[in-house]
Amino acid sequence: KVHAFQEGQYGGKNCQIHHHPKFGTIHILCKNRQFFMSNSGVNGNYTLLPQPHDPSNLRHWHFGGSSTFQEGNNMYYIVSRCDKSNGKCVRSTRSLFIYKLNERWTDFALTSLSLDTKVDISNYRTSNKIISWTWPGREAPFIFDRNGFYYLAASETAGWKQSKTWYRRAASMDRLANATDIEVEMHPANSKKVKSMGSQFRFFIKVGEGKWLFGGSRYPVEDPTDYDSKFGRYILSPVSFVQDIPNVYWKKTSDWVDYDYKSGNYDDHSPP
Repeated sequence: KVHAFQEGQYGGKNCQIHHHPKFGTIHILCKNRQFFMSNSGVNGNYTLLPQPHDPSNLRHWHFGGSSTFQEGNNMYYIVSRCDKSNGKCVRSTRSLFIYKLNERWTDFALTSLSLDTKVDISNYRTSNKIISWTWPGREAPFIFDRNGFYYLAASETAGWKQSKTWYRRAASMDRLANATDIEVEMHPANSKKVKSMGSQFRFFIKVGEGKWLFGGSRYPVEDPTDYDSKFGRYILSPVSFVQDIPNVYWKKTSDWVDYDYKSGNYDDHSPP
């Protein structure tokens, strides 16, 4: 049995599904602060929860690309935001926010903070419930952990186009604010024609011991309907960590179970 929402039915996109260890509930957390919850398992009936209000009280600040990160009973909502008071995102204000959710993952943990939009939000923190810093040129943020370190990966602000993928790494989430951006290694290497395997970064996911995948969205110039059926809208590529640096390998076809992640084997970008 598969439970699905039509894309845009509730405004929910870029969703992730999580199980709450303490309460046993299932949560689908999406972009635009669209939160769904089921009390009867993955295949149960989902309720669209009231949209959490802005805990930072940043009027006219847009909620952009987002993701979630679960750590035991704790849940975090990671989102790129910017000032759109004039109708267009002000690049210099683009910032990364990490919001901790409340105990039941139904709202943000901090709900009464007042922050003037004129205040410099660089390195802004409050009781570890909000971590934020100014991060121009980055969007579609995603946090994962590996070997005791936190990784934060993101795409460039290239609109609906392919772009390079960047990451930073730190021993704690708050230290990510002062970590250095490093370009994710792509094989074949990024070029003017092909960046991040022709995609905009979406996620890294662990699928087995020593087995990781890179996920990205493609936005082709060609007719979207035609393109989907022929080539696919998304890409999945094997990943290996070389001295803790994520290396992504392009394969025209691959089996994530049998692929040798230590081989460094990859294909060129010629048509299949």
